[in-house]
Amino acid sequence: MSGLASKRVLFPFVGDSVGGAHISAALLIEGLGLTDYTPVVVIHEDGPLGPFLEARGITYQRLALPNYVGTRAGPVQTTWDIAHITPRLVRFMRDEDISIVHCNDTRMNLSWVLPARLSRTRFVWHQRAVVSQQRSLRPLIRSANAVMCISEYVRKGLPPGVDSVVIDNPFVRAAVDRRTAREELARNVGHVDDETLVIGFFGRLVGWKHPETVIDTVATIRNRSSRSVIACLFGADPDDLASQLTDHAKRLGVAHRIDLMGFKDPVAPWIAASDVVLAPSEDEPFGRSLVEAMLLGTPVVASRSGAHPEVIEDGRTGLLVDLGNVEQMAAAVEALADDAGLRDRIIAAALEKARAHYSVDSHVAKVLELYESILTR
Repeated sequence: MSGLASKRVLFPFVGDSVGGAHISAALLIEGLGLTDYTPVVVIHEDGPLGPFLEARGITYQRLALPNYVGTRAGPVQTTWDIAHITPRLVRFMRDEDISIVHCNDTRMNLSWVLPARLSRTRFVWHQRAVVSQQRSLRPLIRSANAVMCISEYVRKGLPPGVDSVVIDNPFVRAAVDRRTAREELARNVGHVDDETLVIGFFGRLVGWKHPETVIDTVATIRNRSSRSVIACLFGADPDDLASQLTDHAKRLGVAHRIDLMGFKDPVAPWIAASDVVLAPSEDEPFGRSLVEAMLLGTPVVASRSGAHPEVIEDGRTGLLVDLGNVEQMAAAVEALADDAGLRDRIIAAALEKARAHYSVDSHVAKVLELYESILTR
C-alpha cells in the first residue's frame, strides 16, 4: 500500500443503536483486518452496539464523553460542546497513534472532526443522511479531509464547495432457503399459505418511511380483487406509531391482514419469505432493504424518491412508482404477482446488479483508495 503499512484507523460510535450504518461499518472494519490498515473501534455509551460488535468478533474500547456536538442546537452550544470534549479526544488519538478517524454518523462526525484536525489526524466524514441545513455546522464538514457519501442524492445535499466522493455501501448475500423462511413466517403469522401474497416492509416505523402506505396498498388490492394478501411490517417503532397504524388498518377493514412484526435480526429470512418488498419512503438517502432484497431474490417496488432511482432501474431491477401514489403501488405489486416472466427477469437483473455494485471487496478497495489519497495528499 505504497509504504502506508500499519496505519491505524479509528472508528468511533455512540453505541446507543444498531442500524444499517453500523452493519456497513462492521463489514468495512472486518475487511480492513485483512489489509495493512489496523481498525481501532471506540464506543462512547453502553447499548446494543456493544453486543452487536462482540457477536461479530470485533473488539472495541469504551471512551465516555459528557456530550456530543450537534445534540444541542445553536452556535453557542456547539462551540461549548466542542471545547469541552476536544482535549480528551486529542489525547486519545495521540495515545493510540491514530492516522485516520472515520466517522459514520452525524454526532460522531461533528464531535471528532475538529479534534482530529487539531491533532493532525486525517478525517473521513462518512455522510449517510441528507445534511442538516444548520449554517453553524457547515464549517465543520468543510474541515474534513474527505467526505464520503452513500449516494448521489446525499452528495447533492452537501453545502457548496465540499469535495466529496460516492462509495456504495457493502453487502453480503445471506444463505437463506426461501421455503424454510416462508414456513417460519407462516408459523409466526398464522394465516399464510402458498396462495397468499406476502408484502414485506423493512424499516423503522417513522413518518418519512410512510409505513401507512403499505396498509393503503393492501386495502387497495383487496378492494378490487379477492386476492389473498397480507403485509408484514418489520422494524423498530421509535415514534410509537404502532397504535396509529393499527387504527388505520381497522378503518380500512384490513387489520387482520396487517402484522407489525417489530425489529428482527437477522432480517434476511423475513425478506426471503416475502413475495414483494415495498419501500414507500420519502427522500431515502440510500435504501438498504432494497439491496438486501435484490440479493435474496425478492422483487422490489419503491417510491421514486431520494436515492431509490440510483438503486432501482425501473422495469429492469425493480419497479418505481410516484411517491404516495397507492394506486400505482398496488398495480406494481399485482404485476409482479401475476406476471412470472416479468418477476423472473427483474429478480435475475437485480441480483446481477447487486453483486456487481455492492460487494464488500469493492467497498473496501474504494475506501482504501480514499485513505491512501488523504494520507499522501
